[in-house]
Amino acid sequence: MTPQMLSRISAQQLPSPRSSVSKAFRMSLSTTEVSSSRKKHLDLTKLQWRDPDTVAATVVSISDLSQTVKSLTLKVDENLIKSTCLSFKAGQWLDFFIPGEPQVGGFSMTSSPHELQTLSTLDLAVKVSSWPPARWIHSKCKEGDTVAFRFGGDFYYDATQMSKPHSLLLIAGGVGINPLYSIFQHVAHAENVKSDSQMTDTSLLFSAATKEELLFRSKIDEYVSKNSKLKAEYFVTRESDSQFINRRITKDDIAARLSGAGDCSICYICGPPDMVVQTSQWMRELNIPKENIRFELWW
Repeated sequence: MTPQMLSRISAQQLPSPRSSVSKAFRMSLSTTEVSSSRKKHLDLTKLQWRDPDTVAATVVSISDLSQTVKSLTLKVDENLIKSTCLSFKAGQWLDFFIPGEPQVGGFSMTSSPHELQTLSTLDLAVKVSSWPPARWIHSKCKEGDTVAFRFGGDFYYDATQMSKPHSLLLIAGGVGINPLYSIFQHVAHAENVKSDSQMTDTSLLFSAATKEELLFRSKIDEYVSKNSKLKAEYFVTRESDSQFINRRITKDDIAARLSGAGDCSICYICGPPDMVVQTSQWMRELNIPKENIRFELWW
């Protein structure tokens, strides 16, 4: 998710940090004004849940996922995680604070929640853009940099809230895969550690312009190969490649996945707005209850 940013951040608006976010770092977030010519991330998400506290993190890895997308790994203090019970739900995003950069980023986690607990890390995948937070990650960010974040978002999967057997259908367009990959990994991990899972089947339909933009494909295929409950189909729209389906996702593709999914299907959609709107409409036509259609738009 890469929405736009806040017009002004004041010291009063910043939450009390959970960790030792430095005074200089906090001041760098509070002293600069931003253009308000476009809608901002904090405006667009102001009605959604967000953690009241800001957390410091260190960039420990940055690499290329493709020619246009960088992967970023953040490390959080292990003692802080334990003492504050810091956690997030699969599919959520974070507010991303950069020292010296007045615009607040908004990015979905690509890692599973259990990795924060076991490795003290968070992963992000950020597409190249002129938008200042993304531009900073692609052009200035380096290992050892200190940033800050706070979790937020109402788009997530939480198996503990599900009281009956259910299937999951995840539909991703481009970098809209990010929160859905977090959910996919979370499900795969839960299947490995729990014998009484209520999840009966998880299917991923993933569309991208090119083969290279099918981010995380090799890892997704690895999960699929190890668990018969997990399935993935890939669609490539601007290349011809016999490994994939060479067109956009259609209503028939969705119907085919839903036909054998059982009585309760929970559907998650993330991608370009037009895709999300069209896919949501198809799901309603396929008699998926409105409350079971959950979507995240990236701008």
